[in-house]
Amino acid sequence: QERNGERYWLGSRLFHLGQAAMEQFEITRVAERPMHNLRDRFGQTIVLSTPINGEALIVAVAESDNIVKISVRTGTRLSATASAQGRVSLAFAPAATRERVLGTLTASDRSALEARLTLIRDRLYEFSSGETLGGINVLAAPLLGDSDDLAGVVAVVGAAQEIAETPEAVATLQTQAAEISAVLGSTAYDFKLKGT
Repeated sequence: QERNGERYWLGSRLFHLGQAAMEQFEITRVAERPMHNLRDRFGQTIVLSTPINGEALIVAVAESDNIVKISVRTGTRLSATASAQGRVSLAFAPAATRERVLGTLTASDRSALEARLTLIRDRLYEFSSGETLGGINVLAAPLLGDSDDLAGVVAVVGAAQEIAETPEAVATLQTQAAEISAVLGSTAYDFKLKGT
């Protein structure tokens, strides 16, 4: 609201939130079929997140058809430092965002996380075991758009005995992530997939 008036306008925070919402609907539409392909291939729950301030916001879920399944709530924000999806988001976040998050850590924790973020950018995936919930593993890959900017993160979430960091699992996830990224204008996965 104007200081000395009755007029209102959209602030910058609301403007950026609106932009994120528009991008969320686009990424959700583009990722829908590949997410279902992943669910069918892995037989596990597939989660789509979008980056927000270095963290990951869950925007869509394709739940497993198993009798016993892992449910994940949309709207949940995942930690930038303590989740596979969050670390992928942080790895591709603007330098200022990364610095803000890294600046809260001890020197040794910062050094370890910086090395891990570099690895994520190089290999185009992240794996976590029992980090968010004991016995639950997550395999996550970035969804890249124009200029290889991060548009989202797709992840397989399942029981530890079902989801492992194997070359086959990584290749299956990255093939679908590459398909989504190609629609968004990125060829970042081309080299990775040709090498598998």
